Amino acid sequence: MTSIKKHSAAALTAVILATALTIPAAATAAPAESIRVSSYKGSTLEVGERSGLIIGPTVRSTPSPPATRTR
Repeated sequence: MTSIKKHSAAALTAVILATALTIPAAATAAPAESIRVSSYKGSTLEVGERSGLIIGPTVRSTPSPPATRTR
């Protein structure tokens, strides 16, 4: 009887572990809208130098319509 309990406990543990590893992977899927992070001082900083961060939505530019010439 203890063998059945050990087997059931091992199977239950495997199911819980598989579920716990699967749920975070699904939650970290790429969002529909990503974020942009930049700095007030540019892309490189010296050791010990500080800069404020700018965090905002990614700006997606749409192509502008072709220019029309007027005569």
